[in-house]
Parts: sequence; structure tokens; C-alpha cells
Amino acid sequence: MLTLAIPKGRMFEPCLALLNQAGFTDDAATIKSSRKLLFDLDKDVRLLVIRNTDIIPYITNNIADMAFIGSDLILEDGTQTDYYNYTNLGIGRCRLMTAAADKETKPSWRIKVATKYPRIAHNFYAAKGIQADIVKVRGAVELAAITGLADQIVDIVDTGQTLSANKLYPLECIADISMRLIINKGALKNKWQGMNAFIAKLKPSIQTSTDA
Repeated sequence: MLTLAIPKGRMFEPCLALLNQAGFTDDAATIKSSRKLLFDLDKDVRLLVIRNTDIIPYITNNIADMAFIGSDLILEDGTQTDYYNYTNLGIGRCRLMTAAADKETKPSWRIKVATKYPRIAHNFYAAKGIQADIVKVRGAVELAAITGLADQIVDIVDTGQTLSANKLYPLECIADISMRLIINKGALKNKWQGMNAFIAKLKPSIQTSTDA
């Protein structure tokens, strides 16, 4: 049996919708309303529902064979030694951006940056010759800019409404983000027949989702 991990939160329902469209489940409503974290989608695939930040550890420790995950977390991980970034699922499109309370302020050679993505932020500012003192936060990153904890933030921007509501300004786009299918390298080798069957069934829905 193959184990597929998908994230809780904002992308949970779009991931379920994609699986439903591909014919893996016709009972998405029950999964959405349940407190369970592990489901049998059919006789060959089971579903693991976990925090998005836990997906890569479950892949690299061989608990999950495949996962739907945002490309922001793949960029932040930066290794990809144990898994393949197989394909773009065409859902969850957004941008990873810098933002600040003052859109006119230009960063000096050293600034303080709050983010959930310390590796990405460090590399981005270093490429510009700016020393970024990174403050890693787990909650609402916008608050760091509002309260003066940081000069700038690095975070996911979808519609931009949250930034606007908090009187923050988007500055630079670091990367375009979307949901990806990643595959454990060992699983692809040892469970290749089941993996090929899963991908073949999923592919038509990926194309439909991408076109949408």
C-alpha cells in the first residue's frame, strides 16, 4: 500500500478536491469533517493528514511514499536528497514575497527580517549584499512588521488582503509558489508498479487543475 501525505490548513480542501477529481475518493466530505488523520482512499492508497511543516520529515523517514506540498517548503528544505520534486499540481498558486510597513524604505546593508523561511530569507538578502538578522516566527508574520520586531518580513502572499488590512506593502517577489507532488526515492524504486498506477490515475486531473 502507498501512503500519501497532504497538509492540513489552507490547502487541505484543494488537495482533497484534486484526489476526488482523480477518482481516489468520493467521500471527501467525510474526510473533511473527521478528526482522523489516517484514511484508506482505496485498497492501494492510504491518506495521511499532517501539518505542512511535518511533511518532509515523514517523507525522508520513509513513513510517507508521496506527498502534496508547497514549493515554498521544498525551497526552504534545500536538500531534496531523499525525494524527487516530481511535478507541479497546478493548485495553490501564490508568491513568496518581502513586505514592510513603509514601501519607500530601502534596506541598508543590515536589516532585521521576520519569517517562517529563514534559509530562503538569508539567501535572498545575501545575494543582494544585505546582512539579514533573521527572526524565526511561527504565527502571524505580519505582526512582526507592525510592532517593529522586524524591518521587513518574508511570507506567502495570496490575494494581498492580509497585508493591506495590516497596512503593509508587498515589495519584492522571491519565488512563485504552487503545490507539488514529491516522491520518496526509495518508494519509487521499491513500489514502482503502484506508484506508476497512482501517477497515471492522477495525471489527467493535474492537467485539468493546471489549465484552470
